[in-house]
Amino acid sequence: MRATRLVLVVLLTAGAVVALAIAAPWNERPTATVGPEPSRSASAEPSESSGTPTPVPSQRPVVQTASFVGPGFDPNLVSDPTEPSNQARLWYNDGSWWGLLVSSTSGRFTIHELNWESQRWVDTGVLVDDRPFARLDALWDGRALTVASSGIRNSASHALQVARFGYDAEARRYRLQPDFPQHIASVGVLAPTLTAADDGRVWLAYVRDRATWVAHTDADGVVWGQPFELPDPPDPDEAELATIVAADGETAVVWTGLNTDTLHVARHRDGQPDDAWTFTDTTIEGLRYGDDEMSVAVAEDASILVLLRTSLDQVESRNNDAAQLVLARLDGTNWTQAVVSRVRDGHAGPVLLVDDRAGDVYVVAEAENAIQFKRAAIDQLVFDPGVGTLLIPPSEPAPGPSATADPSASADPSASAEPIVPAMGAPTSSKGSLLPDGQFVVLAADIAGGRYGHAVITIPGTEPPPAAQGHLGPLPEGVQEGLAPGQRTFVFRTSFNRYPDGPGSVAGWSTRDEPADQLVTIVQVTDGDRALRLTTDALRDGTRACRPIAPTTSGLVVVEATVQVRGVLESDAVVTALRGDGTEVASMRLGEPGTIRYFVGDERITSEVPFRTGAWYRSVVTLDVSSQSYGWQIAPLGSDTPILSVTDLPLRAPAPVVDEVCVQAPDDLAASPTVLLVDDVAVSIGPGE
Repeated sequence: MRATRLVLVVLLTAGAVVALAIAAPWNERPTATVGPEPSRSASAEPSESSGTPTPVPSQRPVVQTASFVGPGFDPNLVSDPTEPSNQARLWYNDGSWWGLLVSSTSGRFTIHELNWESQRWVDTGVLVDDRPFARLDALWDGRALTVASSGIRNSASHALQVARFGYDAEARRYRLQPDFPQHIASVGVLAPTLTAADDGRVWLAYVRDRATWVAHTDADGVVWGQPFELPDPPDPDEAELATIVAADGETAVVWTGLNTDTLHVARHRDGQPDDAWTFTDTTIEGLRYGDDEMSVAVAEDASILVLLRTSLDQVESRNNDAAQLVLARLDGTNWTQAVVSRVRDGHAGPVLLVDDRAGDVYVVAEAENAIQFKRAAIDQLVFDPGVGTLLIPPSEPAPGPSATADPSASADPSASAEPIVPAMGAPTSSKGSLLPDGQFVVLAADIAGGRYGHAVITIPGTEPPPAAQGHLGPLPEGVQEGLAPGQRTFVFRTSFNRYPDGPGSVAGWSTRDEPADQLVTIVQVTDGDRALRLTTDALRDGTRACRPIAPTTSGLVVVEATVQVRGVLESDAVVTALRGDGTEVASMRLGEPGTIRYFVGDERITSEVPFRTGAWYRSVVTLDVSSQSYGWQIAPLGSDTPILSVTDLPLRAPAPVVDEVCVQAPDDLAASPTVLLVDDVAVSIGPGE
């Protein structure tokens, strides 16, 4: 066991000296910040209006914090893994904190669990989004985890998608649900956010083409409707950033205007038509001058709290006393505002947290290359002046809570903040108010050095996290990182049932052939059960449809599909092909004359196993990128006995990466037309055996 020592922190609170002993390891010690936020004289801070003194906040109960080094990531691959401030990367479920972090091994966004004893993020290996540039928002609504993710560019590779994960409590594992991820927008959007309404619907809001868009599910939170643009408010302007929240039978979209000082709120009552919205707005001086940053929460009384960063630090006639962070509160139709910090404090990336039990709000923000926080009573919203209390330290040693230390006490060097990681910024946390464990967890990132850091804010009356485990030491026994050999995580699962019958593009799938909307269609094979249908192009060549997957350079790629061929074949129908860097590396086929075909290296093998046209088959392909081999099993749908099973086959061509799954209809050379039907496709990845 690593040796520990007791750190004595001496505080002044409510006129009395309080000494707290904190266990800390000799190496890689987490930083403990204990005590109330400092309170200075009102005269030290200019008032909002000339001649009116700033109210002095009353002393608050003691708050304890501890900060910890987190996992690393490649800063050349991932630029902003915790931005922007209106999105949440963390949630609390089943006694644990969970987060969307970049995997240190794969470079993809995966679900991590915070091991409380070691305060270490453990990668569960469950893939959420393979795009390192994606901006993600996580919502745990008690039934499932929903994640909205998107890039910001006007391209298909940045498309807005929503993924939904069920939770297996016995395995402590999240699993991608069927028909997810779903594409909501075909291109990138600005900072999508999610909320759960009281009627069970999950809502989504984002900005696209300078307009505010929303979408919602059915009451089960599963089937997404088409997104729609919000009706114009009474004083319309172009949108800059939007966030959505819900409470008390109402959903509210909050957004800022481009090049204006206006903050808009549109509210929708549960059960009302999609076009039934009421509007209100207010003016926040300084919003117009730059990129807006926003964090929104709902208090216990259903009032809407909007934390905003102005851009008054960017104006030519800069005034250091101007408001930098402003907290606006909407009660019914009544707006009030409170100044959280001034331009001279240099706050950025603010996040709002609400403790309804104590009636407090917490503002967490970046300042002085570190993460700071402030606290105030909800019913007063009076914040201490200055940058606040250190939460996650910067790269160089900085004093601890010296503003509350006893000046006559000899300082213990261990009470000062240790260097953690350079220039921590862009804090993020969870949605909603204080969670059942009585603590907030805040995640941040050093985007230059490629390292996460996190902190725990412990509410008075609850136990702080263990401090003696040594965050950078080995994982405790029984704690594993990532997927175990043989385990897999889904990239996507789709049944095609949510698409309407007829021609039209299928989100995520693309084809090289024209006209795509006629060659790749959705058909209903039985009542309520739809499939993807591929026919031939104008040259009577078989249409190919492909879907990209997370680029995989090691481990397994498993593709499952239900397939059927109709007509008289005089060429092969490709029921599964895997490709990498534009090259086909494995190909499974139902071919003429009614036999099953596959490749051993570059040699096409015609097996002696027949199949029947018009019959459904279940195909399972397992490709091991590490060993450059694959296997294939195909069986009649509903049967556990394969009619063909081959393993350890060499690939058609070297495959340093696998990044695409394709299917292709047969060439239409016969008098009778041929088609390929594809249903229930699932792609998963994982480490090899």
